[in-house]
Amino acid sequence: MRQGEPYLRIITEGKAPSSYTVMVKFPLRSTIESMDVGTPYHWNKVYPMDYGTNKDFNATMWATHDFVVPNASQVPLAAIYHSATSAWTSNDNTLYGVVLRNTPGGHGCRGYGADGSDDEIHVQTYALRIPSGIPNPQSGKLLKEARQYNTPMQAIPVPSNGTGNLPLTYSIATATKGSLVTSAKWSYTDPNDLILRLYQASNKPVSEIVTVSEKPSSCDIVTALEKPFKNSNNIPSCSTTSNTVMVKMPNAIATVKLEY
Repeated sequence: MRQGEPYLRIITEGKAPSSYTVMVKFPLRSTIESMDVGTPYHWNKVYPMDYGTNKDFNATMWATHDFVVPNASQVPLAAIYHSATSAWTSNDNTLYGVVLRNTPGGHGCRGYGADGSDDEIHVQTYALRIPSGIPNPQSGKLLKEARQYNTPMQAIPVPSNGTGNLPLTYSIATATKGSLVTSAKWSYTDPNDLILRLYQASNKPVSEIVTVSEKPSSCDIVTALEKPFKNSNNIPSCSTTSNTVMVKMPNAIATVKLEY
């Protein structure tokens, strides 16, 4: 644990024997009734679900991204932050997570499970967060906190270019209503245009205000492939005023193209 962090950093190193899955378990104080889990680009609430007829352990494993929050009576019992795509489940009051697998030939999964031999040693890193103060996934703060652990910001030295001192701070774009700017890149069709991908976790329409460092001439909503929308409903919209971009987001994600 590092000073000021509300979670315990854990490292698991090893290899799984052939035809085995290695799991970690965390006994909690109450029976787990549901889990809030991260998806590739959003979040979902999942519930304990039996799989198969095994009487000792037959819980369905859920593939998760970034975070797992087991709940009892809608109250968080803990949280797991992880950077690698993993799988988690619950059984009574215990949270289980897959950390290593070695399942050549599927071994009875009938094409629904991992299929491959892996005899190498691997290192898995994840964190167990205390239940006090766990953010609601709808606020977006849970993903922010998980990303602070999973993909922390890194500083690198920048050599002087001989044209003067570098600014102490610089921001390409800032979302002021709580959304996340998950990607900022130049457009592949026009290197003078800026692409911003916005994400909001509320599950309801949101009007986001983005402040950019350079005033754009106009803005447009594009697909993830940076192409115009065709035959689609509930398309986001945007407008610009000076260095401010207003984005109306009916859904979780909007990709904005700023023309310069």
